Amino acid sequence: MRKLKIAVSVKETELNDQIISILKETFHYIEIENKEFDIDAILEDQNSEGYDLLFLDIDFVPDDFDKEYDNFLFRSLKVVALSSKEENALRAYNFGALDFIPKPISYECLLLGIKRVRNLWDILNFNSDFKNTISNGAPLRILAVHSLTEVKIIPVDTIVYLQSQGRYTLIYTSDGESIVSSKNLGVYEELLSRNNFFRIHHSYIVNVELSLKVHKKDGMYLQIGDNKYLPISKRRVDSFYRHLGIIA
Repeated sequence: MRKLKIAVSVKETELNDQIISILKETFHYIEIENKEFDIDAILEDQNSEGYDLLFLDIDFVPDDFDKEYDNFLFRSLKVVALSSKEENALRAYNFGALDFIPKPISYECLLLGIKRVRNLWDILNFNSDFKNTISNGAPLRILAVHSLTEVKIIPVDTIVYLQSQGRYTLIYTSDGESIVSSKNLGVYEELLSRNNFFRIHHSYIVNVELSLKVHKKDGMYLQIGDNKYLPISKRRVDSFYRHLGIIA
């Protein structure tokens, strides 16, 4: 079994040591590196070392970091963000962080936070197992959708459609719920490629089995509910018709 590679980069020495101690108790097959705080060095190390998890104190990350690096760091690993500033919780979410831990924090709360991270990590790997199943031809039955505060387990057959919101995705279910995911729409297009879902527009993926009809007046629209119509882009019409088995 490959060891989980974790880097810890937190300014306060005591907190840094507590995190490392709890990680060793919580994750049983790991390799931990205590990193001096240098965001450029962390990026360089990530290219060569390939960390799985990074505990990062974002109080000291430059304000223009996400714009300058175009989210590179967070596409290649999962970050647990720590901060003493409440507004940085949203910033961490914009980075697509796995979790957010506020400072200052007691040892007991830190322990709970790291255990939560362990649970999130296990669920994400569970979802990855399903992704591997896709390559073998089997459709997904559930999605594990993580946001800053929770991970929701969603039966795939209850998903009506997914909508792009920049770096995020809104997932709409048949019970009227809308769920925000920190993953972009392209990730779900790949995950659902073996299910009966289709990307009808750069902003929408639909569950074909829950769609009602195609409207061709004043443009192309897919009806997915009594009063919900989603646009079908012109360049996707032919491929969508082929998906439906329609000869145009």
